[in-house]
Amino acid sequence: MDRWARGGVAETLTSIEELDRSNVRFASLREPWADTDSPVRDLLLAVFGWVAQQERRRISERTRAGLDAARRRGVRLGRRPKDVDAELIDQVVAGHTSVRKAAAEAGVSRDAIRRRVREVQAVAQAQ
Repeated sequence: MDRWARGGVAETLTSIEELDRSNVRFASLREPWADTDSPVRDLLLAVFGWVAQQERRRISERTRAGLDAARRRGVRLGRRPKDVDAELIDQVVAGHTSVRKAAAEAGVSRDAIRRRVREVQAVAQAQ
């Protein structure tokens, strides 16, 4: 029930009303109060729908906070980048080949080549 209601209170109540109009009886083994014959069903659906919606928001907030904390610690998120041949990057830096050709040859995206080129250039400038 809590997963169904995460879309919002209005969406949950609309779904239940559609079931009612179609003469489909809704029953929950874990939430007997949600049985369609219960006199306080609409009130409880609204309350528990709201609680589920708030929990969904909290999960998103905790996820974002965790990702932000990992970034601050320097954790690299996402897939590990493919290794690109250093000679190929040197050819791009020197202007002997294009980013597009280098990407095709290495089997990576053009952005991956551009990132590696920037890294090489940053190291060269630091020296």
